[in-house]
Amino acid sequence: ELDVILLKEIINEFLDSLPKEKRVVFMKRYWACYSVKEIAKQINEKEKKVTNILYQCRLQLKVELEKRGYAR
Repeated sequence: ELDVILLKEIINEFLDSLPKEKRVVFMKRYWACYSVKEIAKQINEKEKKVTNILYQCRLQLKVELEKRGYAR
């Protein structure tokens, strides 16, 4: 059974561990639902860099979730 409270804590710890730039990009995309194009414009970076940051963050989060027993 999925423990939502524990999952929330794991995700918050993950977000706290990210460098500020990565955390901002991740939150803008997955919390505020901005497009990659919008985020790139807001942070004055290329869309490719934003896409790479999001990809790296997702991989890191997947590893962390798997370490804690949340595997797909």
